[in-house]
Amino acid sequence: MKSSTLLLSGLVAFATLFGSSARADNMASIAITPATGVVTLAPRWPTGGSLAGFHFMAQDLSLGGGATQFYSVKGTGIPAGGDVAAFTRYIAASGAATTHADIGSKLTPNSYSALTSADPDVGYGAVNFYLIHRKNSGDYFSVIKPSSGTASAVTDLKPMSGPGGPATLGGSGYFGLTFAASNLGYGLNYFYYLRSDPVTGNTKFGTLDPALLGTSADKFDLGISGYNALAFTGSDVGYGTDKMYYLRLDPITGFTILGTLHPLTGRASDIANLGSVFSALTYVPGDVGFGSSQFYTTGSVNTTWQSVSFAAIADRAIAAGSFTVAPSASSTLPIVLTVVSGSTGAASISGPVGGVYTVNPTAPGVITLQATQAGRVTAVAYEYNMLRQSFTATGVATLQITTQPSPSPQTVVTGNTATFTVAATGTTALTYQWRKAGANITGNASATTAALSLANAQVADAASYDVVVTNASGSIISNAATLTVNAPAPVVTNNPLTAAGTVASAFSFTITASGTPTSYSASPLPAGLSIAGSTISGTPTTAGTTSVVLGATNATGTGNATLTITVAAAGVVPIITNSPLTAAGTVGISSFRVMITASGTPTSYSATPLPPGLNLDTVGGAITGTPSAVGTTTVLLGATNATGTGNATLTITVAAAGVVPIITNSPLTAGGTVASAFSFTITASGTPTSYSASPLPAGLSIAGGTISGTPTAVGTTTVLLGATNATGTGNATFTITVSAAGAAPIIANSVLVAAGTVGAPFSFTITASGTPTSYSAAPLPAGLTLNSTTGTITGTPVAAGTTVVVLGATNATGTATATLTLTTAAANVAPIITSPTTASGTVGAPFVTYLIAATGLPTSYTATGLPAGLTLNPLTGAINGSPTTAGTSVVTLTATNSAGVSNATLTITVAPAAVAPVITSPTNATAGVGTPFPTYLIAATGLPTSYAATGLPAGLSLDPLTGAINGTPTVSGTFNVTITASNATGISTVTLVIVVAPAPSSRIVNFSARAISGPGSQTLIMGFVVAGDGKNLLVRGIGPTLAAFGISNALVDPMLTLFNSSGVIASNDDWQTDSAGQSQSALITATSAQVGAFALPAGSKDSALIFTVNNGALTTGLLRPNGTTGVALTEIYDIDTVPGSKLVNVSARMNVTAGEGTLIAGLVIAGNAPKTVLIRGVGPTLSVFGVTGVLADPQITIFSGATVMASNDNWETGSATSAQLVTAASQVGAFALPAGSKDAALLVTLQPGAYTVQVSGVAATAGVALIEVYEMP
Repeated sequence: MKSSTLLLSGLVAFATLFGSSARADNMASIAITPATGVVTLAPRWPTGGSLAGFHFMAQDLSLGGGATQFYSVKGTGIPAGGDVAAFTRYIAASGAATTHADIGSKLTPNSYSALTSADPDVGYGAVNFYLIHRKNSGDYFSVIKPSSGTASAVTDLKPMSGPGGPATLGGSGYFGLTFAASNLGYGLNYFYYLRSDPVTGNTKFGTLDPALLGTSADKFDLGISGYNALAFTGSDVGYGTDKMYYLRLDPITGFTILGTLHPLTGRASDIANLGSVFSALTYVPGDVGFGSSQFYTTGSVNTTWQSVSFAAIADRAIAAGSFTVAPSASSTLPIVLTVVSGSTGAASISGPVGGVYTVNPTAPGVITLQATQAGRVTAVAYEYNMLRQSFTATGVATLQITTQPSPSPQTVVTGNTATFTVAATGTTALTYQWRKAGANITGNASATTAALSLANAQVADAASYDVVVTNASGSIISNAATLTVNAPAPVVTNNPLTAAGTVASAFSFTITASGTPTSYSASPLPAGLSIAGSTISGTPTTAGTTSVVLGATNATGTGNATLTITVAAAGVVPIITNSPLTAAGTVGISSFRVMITASGTPTSYSATPLPPGLNLDTVGGAITGTPSAVGTTTVLLGATNATGTGNATLTITVAAAGVVPIITNSPLTAGGTVASAFSFTITASGTPTSYSASPLPAGLSIAGGTISGTPTAVGTTTVLLGATNATGTGNATFTITVSAAGAAPIIANSVLVAAGTVGAPFSFTITASGTPTSYSAAPLPAGLTLNSTTGTITGTPVAAGTTVVVLGATNATGTATATLTLTTAAANVAPIITSPTTASGTVGAPFVTYLIAATGLPTSYTATGLPAGLTLNPLTGAINGSPTTAGTSVVTLTATNSAGVSNATLTITVAPAAVAPVITSPTNATAGVGTPFPTYLIAATGLPTSYAATGLPAGLSLDPLTGAINGTPTVSGTFNVTITASNATGISTVTLVIVVAPAPSSRIVNFSARAISGPGSQTLIMGFVVAGDGKNLLVRGIGPTLAAFGISNALVDPMLTLFNSSGVIASNDDWQTDSAGQSQSALITATSAQVGAFALPAGSKDSALIFTVNNGALTTGLLRPNGTTGVALTEIYDIDTVPGSKLVNVSARMNVTAGEGTLIAGLVIAGNAPKTVLIRGVGPTLSVFGVTGVLADPQITIFSGATVMASNDNWETGSATSAQLVTAASQVGAFALPAGSKDAALLVTLQPGAYTVQVSGVAATAGVALIEVYEMP
């Protein structure tokens, strides 16, 4: 609770009563929240100072002021003749105080302690006060018998020491008197006291038999001093029934503590430090203006007070495990919970989470917890405060392994991850230490968790593993688990993994693989081709592109790769099929070789310009040689046959000799599909001797420079590639996006910008998951074309400019699109950097490759101010690595060619080291059936790579890569959806509650009409139409009960009759019996209450029916007056809670006069959407149907409460046009109103709620009228 400024209104009366020098204390209320034990203190109004007794009485004691007052007795010595402040009463709500001079004068000149009362009479009369009178000769049990005037009496009944007490006479130190009528284990109708032991100083708790010969008896020594008040309540305010509550002064803080005392065991438990000093306590079960079931106290309130509380803690066994403690401070400032030094037991504390701490006892003994709020001196000031509570922990800690390390035995292939998991339980916190062959495993963070993970397992990792689990009870060693590591399955080593053929021309391709394969496979193959041994051969018969899964198998397993075979039609231009279109070499190393592969049976090949030292075999298509100069060259490849030439762009990067490799793949993205073979080959300069790639998606592995396998899980993985030679390792970051099987593609290119130069070869390859069968790109700059089969855009731009290109990737499920910004610069101009100006990374995680994109064919790049751990490839412009320090770096980029230099600024933000995700998005969302769901994005820290959502409402779906939930719900209800966000470090799971509201709907659920009903045409007639599956209705005809609502001319004995086209279907005269004479009183009463109708008195002559109307049936209720005339009310209620059908038309016909004869109709619309209704008041047109005495000029007015919503006199001149009203009447099947008639009509849209419609005659005329309400479709 916030600090309060005590309102001292009424202090004039206070000073008058107590004297201007009297010390002003305050009364405060104390509430205990049963569910949490939170104690709330609230200062209320001032009291006199030095009060030792304060008590509430609900009865009128004839002392003035009436019932429900507080009373106090002064605690200090009272002068002879009494003191005006010796006995005071207070008005409960305001605290207005009045001394009682008569009782004050009869209190003898000593001091008093405590003030209580007893109910029932304990032998001294009813409605008395009891207190302890402190005399020089000892303490006495005394009574105040209140009465009017001067008839009150104050009497000492007996010495408190009494027979059986601590002394025969002269016993002193008693205080805290309270009374309990129930038997607390000592008998009925006993008083209970606190007493200060004169020898030890400790406080004792005891009982007092109120009889003159009854005794007082100490029951428990509470072990400490400082107690000053005691109150009993039989109510449960959080700690059970029949409990004592006390106040005591805390010697540490100097403030008063509220606690609970068990009268049979003597266990005292502090539950709140009130932050001020109080001296009296009373309990009030009712509400005297400050809430019910509260304690009230008096004392001095600290101006910067705050209370600290937490629920009492029961003794407990260690084996029971942990429990929670939720301390709170009235200031709402944070609280720290600690174990007090010197506790003989031990416990660990974790948290808080949402203000709740978890306490785990670990060793037996007395454990004292302390909740501390340090206070605050700024803003609103609060005093330091704290509360301690002790409990006893028994027993010892336990420990047990419930699941031995599994799986065991376990076999993995070299390079894969092996995981062993153990499960253990214990009454205290557990620690783990995994061992290999009996020796502790170090340098592996998972070795001290319940799951040991061995990444990139090698043959040397094969061994037996166990785990030592430890807690406060000791340690236990698990069974051993065996790990076997086998040599890897074969790896297909073909490079490139492309091949080309031509219809009707011979074709051959030989699979090469490591691992000594014993068999090979290839499927599916183009028509006309087959495999024998390791060779695919034959004569293709059909043009097309086929993705062929190659397999090479040995005893360990099968290695796969995907070969793309492109078969061209005979007599068509060749299509170059190389993938990737990158290559790397090293100055002075003669091993460079790139084979141009193309469909269409080329007869010659071209490649220009080539780096110095390289040459082309124009017949065979092989580029070979020994590079002699460092640099990056964009080479335009050509493959020619009799029909024409096909082109593609190859990027060749040559590094200096003796430098670390440079990975040259472009783009550094790839897409895969769950359960489909995946393959990617790393290309690098510097003649690498080994390659690495980590982490890889599940199901993939690396061998040689090829990443291959079959992905098993959806997600996006940032992979750090490595290429190593004798000089060192070059890195690049590669992004693999794996989509679900059968899902539409996802375009995976991480940088969607590209740059070209007029007259220079250009190349860009679309990468996508989902195994696309075709690609699209439009519009493309002049000079560029797309290979729709491979997704490669190539050519030579002819005009400068920027083009926004929509990329597409299509498979059998659908098409994914993305936007590429392609900038083409003029020839022979300085570069222009076009890449993004921001990038982000995470400490210790591979940095997603940032490529400096620039026009003008740069020959070199620089980047100044890179974060630690990142490096630039000066030939390709690629920034790679793994950041080592969190922070933001502003990097200056340059791109240079022979015409000049371009500069740009790149801001790189590096987040702290990767941690498991934490979902931060809201845990609640709302939607409506049939309404598009506002996109809910699973937001999480930790860079999740995949998302999941279980239990989504029908119609909603999740994008597992972006975390977006979209769709249109089809079913209403509350759905608890489990959402997860995952990355390589871990998983975060929360529950998202989606509340889907039903589709907007509303319906008419109640219609009533009140008017004068009489014989003939004056009879009150009501009609209604039901659409749907039939409807359960309550229909009532009210007459005599209207008198209770001020109607003076109510119909005495109405009879209700219901008709359809066949005649009478039901009737009722008196509502308590049905037509068969059986009682229906209970049914009518309950149903009326259900729909909110007023109750009918027992024995009244009103009428009522419950019945079911069939679909579409027109039923009319006649309120027959039995020959009499009077005001009547007819009502119809829809009693179905689930509307499968509805009232679509209700009407009433009756005689309209002035005053009580005004036709009044009530209408209730239920639901959650507006409802458009046609309301008509028909008078003159009724004559067409043979009705006489019609109302010549009716007018209708619609009210919501007392507010007029709409009105109409003549139907053709209202807010709705006559054409709209004619159309509306036609839609609902209402009879037409003649042009020029004086009938009234309104077409209105009403929100759900209750409305009143009045039909009256213009100029107070009278006649028969019809009120109609139609629901518009």
